[in-house]
Amino acid sequence: MAVGTISNVNAPSSYSVRTSIYDTAAIDTKLGTEIIVNSGQFPVIPIKQNGQYKDYYYESLPKEIQKEIEKDPTKADTVGTYTIEWYEVVAVGGANTGKNGKDGDWKNEEQYRSKYTSGVYESPVPSVKDKIMTYHLDGLIVLHDTTHINVKFMVQDVGKDTFALVRDYGGAFTIPEGSNSIPLSNIDRPDVPRTGQTQAEYPLIKPAADGTVYKFEGWYTDKNFTPESKFDFTADTISADTTFYAKYVPASANLTVTKTVTGMLGDTNKAFTFQILDANNEPVKLTTGNYEFSNTNGALLNNGTDGKFTLMSGANVTIKNLPVGTYTVTELETADELKNYKTTWLLNSNPDSSNETENSTRTATVEMKGENRVLDFTNECTLKPDTGVLLDTLPYIVILAVVAGGVALLMLRKHRKEDD
Repeated sequence: MAVGTISNVNAPSSYSVRTSIYDTAAIDTKLGTEIIVNSGQFPVIPIKQNGQYKDYYYESLPKEIQKEIEKDPTKADTVGTYTIEWYEVVAVGGANTGKNGKDGDWKNEEQYRSKYTSGVYESPVPSVKDKIMTYHLDGLIVLHDTTHINVKFMVQDVGKDTFALVRDYGGAFTIPEGSNSIPLSNIDRPDVPRTGQTQAEYPLIKPAADGTVYKFEGWYTDKNFTPESKFDFTADTISADTTFYAKYVPASANLTVTKTVTGMLGDTNKAFTFQILDANNEPVKLTTGNYEFSNTNGALLNNGTDGKFTLMSGANVTIKNLPVGTYTVTELETADELKNYKTTWLLNSNPDSSNETENSTRTATVEMKGENRVLDFTNECTLKPDTGVLLDTLPYIVILAVVAGGVALLMLRKHRKEDD
C-alpha cells in the first residue's frame, strides 16, 4: 500500500521470527509521531464485483468524479472510497507489492495487468525477499459505498484494559441483491476455529501467566457490553457497518481463609483443621503453586491431596485460581479439638447473605464468581475462668474462719496475762 517510517524501535534484523511490536491501542498513540505514513501514496484499489472492477479511492473521491456524480447520480454505484483500520506493527520476513504492484498475481486476468499496476493504481511498495526482516504496519480495509457492510472484531485480551482490532477477521461483505442486510451465521470469527485449525485465534478459555483462568465473554455491538447489545450470530443480521466487541473475564479467582481464636481461655497455639470441597463434593487438591500460607502457623495435611489444611490463630491460606463455582470450607472436628469452641465466619468481612454465619457442621458455602474472596473463621472459646467462690466450699471456709478467730482470741488472752 505505502512506504513509511518507524522510530524508537530496534532494527528489524534483530528479530529472527515474526514478532508483534504494537497493537491497535499503541498504534493510535504513535501514529503521526513515531509511525509516519504518507496517505498520499495510497493507490486506487480495484475490487471485482459482479464480473467488473470497481475503483475505491482513499478517504474521498476526486473532485472530477464528484462532479460526474452530481450530473449522473448512478455513477456513485461504480466507485467508492476506503479507509484503513490499523491493528498491528509486526517484524516479519519479506514484503510483496500486492496485486497492483509489479509482482501482482493476475492469473487468468492478464488483460487487466497493465491498467491496474500503473498510474493511480500502482503500488509504491517494493518487493523484499522473505529472509530479510522488515516492519509492517498491517490494517483492515474498510469500504465505503452502497453495496457493502463492514464488520470489525475488537477484543480486550487477557490482562489488557484496551481493545485491539483482530487481524485477518472481518472485512467488507457484499449486501445480497434485493436486501438491505446480511446474515453472519457463516462468517469466520476469532473465537471459532477455522478449517484446519486446532484452536481458535481467541479460545473460549485462556490461562494467564500467573495461573488465573479467563473465559471469552462473547460478542457485543456496544463496547460497554449492555445486555441488549449481545449478538447472536446464528439468528441476528446487520444492516450497517458493525463493530463487535468482546473481552476475557476472570473464570477463576483466589479464596483466602483466615483463622482467629477469641475468648479468655482460647488456645491461640492450637492448630485447627479445615477441608475445602468443590460443587461435586470432591476435595480441592492443594498442590505446589496453587496455595500460599501467610506464615508457618499454617500447614497442609496429607500433602494437600484431600483438600485438608490446618491454621492457628492469626494465620491464613490463599487458595489460588479457583474456577468459578460453588465451594464449601468446613472446620473439622478431630479429637475434640473444637470442644468448648463456637465457630462463626464472615465472607469478605460481611455476613454472607446466602449462607448462615454458623451451623452445626461448621461449613461455609462460598460462591466463586471470578473475584477474589476472603473467608474469615473465628473460634470463640466458651469456657470461663474461675473468678469466684464455689458454694459447696462455704462450710469449710466458715470452719476455717472460726478456728482462726479462736486462735487469735487465745493469743490475745495470753498476752494480757503476761502483761499482768
